Amino acid sequence: MYRIYSENKRMLNKEEREKSPVRKICTRDLIDEANPSSCNSLRIRKFTLIELLVVIAIISMLASMLLPVLKNAKEQATGTVCKSNLKQLCLALHSYANDYGDYFPVAYNGGGGGGNQFWPENVCNLEYLKWPALGAYSVLICPGWYPSTYQTAGTLYQTYGLWMGASNYGPLSGGGFYYLKRQKMEDDRILLADSNKAQDYPGGTQCYYLDSGTGIKLTATALRIIHVRHHSAANAAFVDGSCRPVTGEWLAKDARYNWW
Repeated sequence: MYRIYSENKRMLNKEEREKSPVRKICTRDLIDEANPSSCNSLRIRKFTLIELLVVIAIISMLASMLLPVLKNAKEQATGTVCKSNLKQLCLALHSYANDYGDYFPVAYNGGGGGGNQFWPENVCNLEYLKWPALGAYSVLICPGWYPSTYQTAGTLYQTYGLWMGASNYGPLSGGGFYYLKRQKMEDDRILLADSNKAQDYPGGTQCYYLDSGTGIKLTATALRIIHVRHHSAANAAFVDGSCRPVTGEWLAKDARYNWW
């Protein structure tokens, strides 16, 4: 008796659900709201053209806002890596000076003792630094300017610029550059910095030395100068071992430097 009652109750409940105006959902499709009692009127909801255009416009707006932020973040990261490179190079130069009578390596020894060597070659050959692998990033090369990786197999002249020196700081080398006596140099003088071979303007490359300056900004006629490539600033290592970015405005106040 109880079983018959339960069966009847289930049938009644089923009939009530079928008569209910509540919208029914069938497998993977929606019932047309105008006829909720039939699965024959099923239809898939699609985006209209205007809705698609609105979505595309929103995505474009968000991308235009986000891309400059990502670009700035990338440039800041590049500047941080560059500054770290210069800090390591400055330590290597000071280690060299500790071992060689308080003299920094000459920017280029063209025919003097030790043969023809650019300063990074001298430092690497003496194992203060490792020679970079061809095509690889290196502590000797700024990642923010061409070439950003080591491209000159067997030589190292596309690198950070070491100041060429002057006669009151040490003896002349065979290549027309000077051996710099550390104790004769001012602590606040730039020893090493982001450089550019500006005589090839505007497509100049990184260069191994810095000319003595006149205190002005140069473009096409300069030779090897400090290059303000990181948010209008150049990273520089000083004789006292510090390393920091310097702007064109800062460089303009000191006749010891030219920049681009």
